[in-house]
Amino acid sequence: MSAAGYFKETLSPLILVFSASVVTVFYTLPAVLFMAFVYFGEVTKPCLLAACVAVLACKMAAELAATSPLAKHLKWTVAPFLFCLISLCNVWRFCSCVVVLLSMKFGLAKLSENFKSPRPAPGDPLRILCLGDSFYPYMDGVQTFTTNTIQQLTKMGHEVHVFTSVAGPDKLFDVDVTRGAGMSGNYPGHSLTLPSPALFRALTFRPHLVHLFDTCPIALLTSFVLWLLDIPYVWSHHTRIDHYVQFLPQPGPLIGIAVLRAFGTFMCNLCSTHMMVDDAMRKETPWLQNVDDDCKFFWKSGCDVNIFTPEARSASTREWISGGRPDLPVVAFVGRMAYEKNIKLLPDLIKKFSENGLENKCRWVIVGSGPADDDIRSQLEGFSNVVFTGRLGKEELAKVYASSDILFNPTVTGGCDLVLLEAQAAGLAVVAPRLPVISIVVGDGIRGKLYEPLNMEDAKRAVLECIAALERLRAPTRAHAEAEFAWDRVISDAVKMYRKALTSPSRY
Repeated sequence: MSAAGYFKETLSPLILVFSASVVTVFYTLPAVLFMAFVYFGEVTKPCLLAACVAVLACKMAAELAATSPLAKHLKWTVAPFLFCLISLCNVWRFCSCVVVLLSMKFGLAKLSENFKSPRPAPGDPLRILCLGDSFYPYMDGVQTFTTNTIQQLTKMGHEVHVFTSVAGPDKLFDVDVTRGAGMSGNYPGHSLTLPSPALFRALTFRPHLVHLFDTCPIALLTSFVLWLLDIPYVWSHHTRIDHYVQFLPQPGPLIGIAVLRAFGTFMCNLCSTHMMVDDAMRKETPWLQNVDDDCKFFWKSGCDVNIFTPEARSASTREWISGGRPDLPVVAFVGRMAYEKNIKLLPDLIKKFSENGLENKCRWVIVGSGPADDDIRSQLEGFSNVVFTGRLGKEELAKVYASSDILFNPTVTGGCDLVLLEAQAAGLAVVAPRLPVISIVVGDGIRGKLYEPLNMEDAKRAVLECIAALERLRAPTRAHAEAEFAWDRVISDAVKMYRKALTSPSRY
């Protein structure tokens, strides 16, 4: 027998099993066409059509009986068997596929027993595995989420384990960490976690549930593993990665966005609980569009209202960040100095306040560091109305917040940036782009002013209006942050979603 014939007789049933599984999950035309290609010349069109109709009928029946325990077996077992039976028209191949499918099902079920704990009773403490690329000591907005999630969960009596490749100690806030293989990212201390056997070492923690933080490569790949092992998990989305990819050199944006959309759509459909810090993501993020609405939930951002407080105000800090003019309003930018944060717009805005009689309207302080640092500094060299502080620790940052008057934010690639909440906790008014969740958090004319995204002329208007009504706009910000964004409230909401995910039926 030729090599091609041997391949067709021996390996094609395995290919069929894989294809049938894909069809069972997504019921897509490409998988059907792939089947037709593999068996071209041996499978008639009526057979393939009958197989597709049978699979779709199984899906419809499963959806109609979604509350029945039989629904999962209808999707996972009956549909692929029917597909194999009708399309193969061959007893030996059909039996081979049945054996492989059953082996996969029972093998994975047995394997999953070693990697997950039995479902907890209502009210029992949870065992949670947190997974992602943004953990302390690396600093960014998502790291603030992971840090406070770990600390609040342990404070509430839950057990937590961390899996990441970010370099650090074996324990993080008294929580054990498993570190896998990683690849250096664009920022100091950042690491992209890669698939490795270390993931299964982390799963020996036997979690009730896994929390994937953001749309990072390891979260995309791990979601498929968790789905196969039937381990419940939730996926929180913090940034618009498709926007970030646009800042890569060509052809990165074209290839990256296409891959993200395809990969993200495939993986996100497997998850029953998506938590979005920006409610607009459910309508705008490309790979979440095909996810059922009842799987998407808004997860409110939080901030440390005990660290960021008006009481941190310091006369010496005010003197420093105002460039010796503490009598003038101070407008602060706080964040990573990166182009995806739209930092390139800041010099244009600051220059508008150095002309037309606006020189003494306010002073600017830029807090943070990153790849765009030298570029921004060079553009503003010689301007007396701006001060650069570089990267600050949390205590110094709290002093800068409290010693400023207004926070300016140009970013449109994130959801609701944590700096908006930290600034409100410190008693600042906020000037930010007019985006859905930001509009809710800031309240145009209530706790700050909004402007048209990326439009620095409109941003100038918003800053001037904010200065004119500064005391009125600052007055309600602290109380609003305490009532809405304290971390204990935010993580309590997360635990409610964890418990909901534990009782949600597995998708597909």
